[in-house]
Amino acid sequence: MFYIIGKYTKRYLGFILESFKVSMAYGWVIILYFGTYFLIWR
Repeated sequence: MFYIIGKYTKRYLGFILESFKVSMAYGWVIILYFGTYFLIWR
């Protein structure tokens, strides 16, 4: 019982971590994009 819960918890935490990494990467891309946009159009 606990083994199955632990297995799924690990997988879920890994999925959250991966999605967090991806969202952080996209956040940096958006920040850089808007930064260059404002620098060009200022």
